[in-house]
Amino acid sequence: MNKNITMQDIADHLKLDRTTVSKAISGKGTVSAKTIKRVNQAIEELGYRKDSFASGLVTGKNTVLAIVLPEIKSGINAPFIQSFQKNARKHHYGVILYYVEPKGDNLPMILEMLKQQRVSGVTFLSGATTSKDDDNLIRLLDSGIAINTTSRSFIHEQIDGIRFNHLKAGFELTEHLIKLQHKHIVFVANTYSQGTPFERMEGYRKAMESYGLQPVVIGDAHSTVKPSDFPGLTNFSYHTVKREWDNVKDASAFIGCNDEAALGIVHLLKEKNVSIPKDCSVAGLDDLYADLAIPQLTSMRFPLSEGGEKAAELLLKRIDANGKADATNFLLDYELIDRESTAMRTAPKSHPT
Repeated sequence: MNKNITMQDIADHLKLDRTTVSKAISGKGTVSAKTIKRVNQAIEELGYRKDSFASGLVTGKNTVLAIVLPEIKSGINAPFIQSFQKNARKHHYGVILYYVEPKGDNLPMILEMLKQQRVSGVTFLSGATTSKDDDNLIRLLDSGIAINTTSRSFIHEQIDGIRFNHLKAGFELTEHLIKLQHKHIVFVANTYSQGTPFERMEGYRKAMESYGLQPVVIGDAHSTVKPSDFPGLTNFSYHTVKREWDNVKDASAFIGCNDEAALGIVHLLKEKNVSIPKDCSVAGLDDLYADLAIPQLTSMRFPLSEGGEKAAELLLKRIDANGKADATNFLLDYELIDRESTAMRTAPKSHPT
C-alpha cells in the first residue's frame, strides 16, 4: 500500500478500537493472546511501521536499542547481533552498533552519543567496558537508559547481566574426549591469563584432574611467543604445536581454546601425516569456524544467539518496567556438537616425527 499505515487503519481493518491496538503493539495492558496475534498479522499484511519520532516525543526516548562492541574484526559476535536485532524488530525497535577502540579512548564519546540519540536501551558486550567504566555506566543508567552487560560481574541493582559458562564448556568437552578413552589430551591456549580462554582452560584442567589425568597446556601465559606475534590465532596455534611437537606428539587428542586454534592444530597434524580422527582427535570451542576444517570439527557451540535474544528481551522488559525491577543475571551453557574430528581411541601409538 502507498499510504502510511496508522494504528487507526489497523483498528478499522480488524474492527477494534485504537486503544486495544495500541496495547497489543506495546505489550502493555490486558489484551488477549488471540487479539495480539490478529494485530501482529495485520501489521505484516498492511505494512505498518511504528512512528519512532512520535513515540519519542511522548517518552523522551526513541524506539532504538544499541549494542556496544569491543571489536568487529573476527565476526565472533555476529550470531549475538543477529538474534538481538531479530528480537528487537519483533517489538518494532531499531538497533544501532558502536565499536569501542582497543584502548577504550572513544567510550566517553559513545556514551554521550547514546544520550544524544535518546536510545531506550543498550547492551555492552564483553570487553567493551571494564570496572573502571562502572561510574560512567551508572550515570548513563541515571539518564533513563536501560542497560545490560555480558560477562561482567555485578555493577548495579538495575543493570542486568548475561554470562556464559566457559568453564563448564571446557570441562564437558574434555570429559567427552575422556569418555572416548583419550587419556593424553593437550590443550592449546592463547596466553591470556583471564577471560573466556582462561575459563575454558580451567574447565579442561578440572576435568583432567577429576579423572586422575595429567593436564598438559601449551601456548599459555608461560609461552615465549604471543598471538600478537602472528597474523592470527590459527597461525599461532600451528607454530605453538610445531614448537612443542617433541613433547606432545604422543597425545591422542588436542583441544584448541577456540575453533581458530583447533584449525591450526589440524594443519600441523596433517603436515605431520597424522590422520584425524584415526590417529588423533581434535576439538575446539565456539562452533563458528568448525565447518571450515576437513574433517569438520567437534566443537562446543557458544550460546551467542541465545545471549543476543536474551539481551534484547531484558532491555525491553526493563524499559517497560521503567527501570524499577531488580537486576536479573543469567548463566548460559554451551552445547556439544559432535562431528568427524573426534573418535574413540583404539590403541596407543606414536605420531610421526
